[in-house]
Amino acid sequence: MVSAVKEADRLGSRLLAGRGGAARGFLAVGISALAGLFGCERAPLCPDVFFDTPIPVPAVNLTLPPTTFPINAVTTSAPAGVAVTIASNQGTIVFDGRGPLQAFIYERIPFPAADSTLYAGLGIADGAWIPFYLYCSSDGRLTQVAGEMTDRDLGLQYAVEGTCTYDNVAPMAPVVIPAHTLKPVALTCGFGATAPAPEQLDLSSGVPGMITLAGDPAVVLPFHTIDCRTGCGSPGWYEVHSIVWDQSRSMVAFAVIYLQEAGVEFDDGVILPSGDLLNGDQFPNATWNVTR
Repeated sequence: MVSAVKEADRLGSRLLAGRGGAARGFLAVGISALAGLFGCERAPLCPDVFFDTPIPVPAVNLTLPPTTFPINAVTTSAPAGVAVTIASNQGTIVFDGRGPLQAFIYERIPFPAADSTLYAGLGIADGAWIPFYLYCSSDGRLTQVAGEMTDRDLGLQYAVEGTCTYDNVAPMAPVVIPAHTLKPVALTCGFGATAPAPEQLDLSSGVPGMITLAGDPAVVLPFHTIDCRTGCGSPGWYEVHSIVWDQSRSMVAFAVIYLQEAGVEFDDGVILPSGDLLNGDQFPNATWNVTR
């Protein structure tokens, strides 16, 4: 698994990349200060293709690992259609005008290059998940909210004002989410990856693929990509943000698949209903290509 610093740099780079301008990419709101740190390129648009089979997500009642340090985070000033209200890692988020949505934080990632800590979370909408990231500065300010939507090939980032509280925060309560369905899931384009047996990986543009999830094969639905092959770090990488579905075990995950020099890595996500975090599964014998 990569170091925490590289992990944070990768995540920061991913959030600054986007697609085809303000309508289909990260908004140029408040990211100019960070854009100099990361040089991810914007990729051309993909055709609008969707996976329309309903994906049932079972009801969730789980306790996340203690490594998920609890915070309180609240926006005090933000663009219209954006708001965060988080207490002890749970609460609501309004993103791109959607919400307020039930939301929880599942991962804490140090981000020293931006004098911040990133908190990765998931917003739950009827029909879609909203993976999001809060930028919390070392002096307790909430400065950026970024994220994406599983039903659109789209990434957005907003400059905000707010607070992040780390000290004397109550422990995180169990996460309780009612059963819901994901439909549709966007299918993005521009890549391919395969691995020989016994590894199980088959990833292609615009169609469902296959990947190993918790030891067994599962359907993978790539809904958004970030191109960090140049300008983000050395060596570069390419990110495929995905929904992963194991129908037989009623497991659904948000995950990032990294296509990189050392092979393919499966990381930076959470599985429901278990709450298990993805921990950097490797496909060292995989081959991959990017076509745009």
